[in-house]
Amino acid sequence: MKKYILKTYYFIKKFAILPLLCLMIWQQWESFLVHEEKIVKPTAYIQKHYDNDYTTVYGRRYEELKKYINKPCHITYFGDTNLNTSTILMHYYQTQYFLSPNIILNDSLARDTILYNMYFTLHIDLENNFYLKNGWKLIKDFNNGLILIAK
Repeated sequence: MKKYILKTYYFIKKFAILPLLCLMIWQQWESFLVHEEKIVKPTAYIQKHYDNDYTTVYGRRYEELKKYINKPCHITYFGDTNLNTSTILMHYYQTQYFLSPNIILNDSLARDTILYNMYFTLHIDLENNFYLKNGWKLIKDFNNGLILIAK
């Protein structure tokens, strides 16, 4: 019995490791081929994919809005409400980032300027909006989900 176990161990040690090593090498090669462009030519990869990430594309929406806010101010922020909590918070934090040094506050207390960030719905109901009914003026609808209202 002991001799059989030793022969089995010798067989596994000698012959079963070789296919396992070949499998591991093949797996590493497949992984390399998937990421070859990033590894071999990182400069070309970065130039090809630069400015196409979600945050950069999302931030381009604010470029025209920045022209209307010429001095630091307090802005009340209203976003889409039909999204999950993490997406709502992500849009709020990105708005704070792209419009800094302005102070963007996410509460119902209206300050001198209100920013509606309707990323998915794109528009608000202009006829039934509380602020527009009570003397506020629509400064600009940027047609990309950003709507600026002021007193």
